Amino acid sequence: MTQKIYDLIGIGLGPFNLSLNALLDSKKEEVDYLFLEKNDEFAWHEGMILDGTTLQVPFMADLVTMVDPTSPYTYLNYLAEKGRLFNFYFYESFFIPRKDYNNYCKWAAKKMGNINYNSEVRNIELIDGLYHISIEGKETLIAKNISVGVGSSPFIPEALKKVESENIFHNAHFKYKEESLKNKSVVVIGSGQSAAECVLSLLNARDNYKDLYWVTRSNGFFPMEYSKLGLEYFSSDYTDFFYSLKQETKDDLLKKQSLLYKGISFGTIADIYNRIYELTLEQENPLHLAAMFECTEASQDNDSITVAFKQKFTGEIETINVDAVVCATGYFETAKPFLAGLDKDLMRDEKGRLNISRDFKVTTKNAKGTFYIQNGELHTHGVGTPDLGLGAYRSAVIVNDLLGRECYKITKKNVFQNFGHIK
Repeated sequence: MTQKIYDLIGIGLGPFNLSLNALLDSKKEEVDYLFLEKNDEFAWHEGMILDGTTLQVPFMADLVTMVDPTSPYTYLNYLAEKGRLFNFYFYESFFIPRKDYNNYCKWAAKKMGNINYNSEVRNIELIDGLYHISIEGKETLIAKNISVGVGSSPFIPEALKKVESENIFHNAHFKYKEESLKNKSVVVIGSGQSAAECVLSLLNARDNYKDLYWVTRSNGFFPMEYSKLGLEYFSSDYTDFFYSLKQETKDDLLKKQSLLYKGISFGTIADIYNRIYELTLEQENPLHLAAMFECTEASQDNDSITVAFKQKFTGEIETINVDAVVCATGYFETAKPFLAGLDKDLMRDEKGRLNISRDFKVTTKNAKGTFYIQNGELHTHGVGTPDLGLGAYRSAVIVNDLLGRECYKITKKNVFQNFGHIK
């Protein structure tokens, strides 16, 4: 019997491949597709779903709204089905609770189907121009095209990775570990939104720990750029401009744009400051804040962890002794060992990064079909790559390319300013 050949197989089920699944849902008569997820259900950063935390983008950055507001998979339709539409109306906020966004995505995943859970991809290789996908404990699947969207992995500084301790952990696990921080001295390392949320959560439970430090190698605890014109950088218009630049220029520009997506919201900064103010009415500052200090060394003696920091500009070394270290130090692109079988076919730049076309296709040598990439193109497409607000747009571009026609309208002018020209 001839084995089934899928038109598309998606690998990884984060919000971006889930968006692609949602947009393909109405095209099932035209395209045969399947999505593979190694876990047993959809889950989105559940270790950082803390009380009071919200998305940093408006609710319209759901799976589909920005390209198809009539889809049954919109956030508003989710609310309607849950009987919460009036509640949201009176909530009067564009920024929804992070927990609600995760619940919405779970709801969508259950409705749309075409998902195989507990399916960890071990290897992909080309045979006669088709993608043969090996799955742990399951039969190999064959696809003409693939969409890889496996997300990113928590980054731990090298100095801290050398110390094997359950009390040194990434903020991705903070929700599950916070209870273990009771009556302990804690240092949170990092200066982004996640670090700030961890600090605020600990401050709000002031009686639960001994000492609290917040240290970062950045030059300060700065707010994220969130002006209306600044937000226009998260548009397909800016992506067009960025993509047209030379790679050397792109790499240099990205280094200077961190506050477009790595800072702290004004609201969270205000909440932290106000909380410190309240606590210092009756006691000394409960939080030791220090910017411009980089973690250089760490060691453990029994239950105590000694962490050394170097002041970036004076060179001064200072050490602190704590019971736990929370590394709110960001993420890096997830290693993809399952691509080893495609190494000879994938085109890369001099730094080993994938060559990616404007329409999110990895350049290949011998594949008959297409290798689409989801959230792996920061170096080619710019700061909008990980942004939820551009997720539906990217999925629409992929669907249009896959089906060879404009299934979803891609608007060309979405912002008021120009990039790369004056008029």
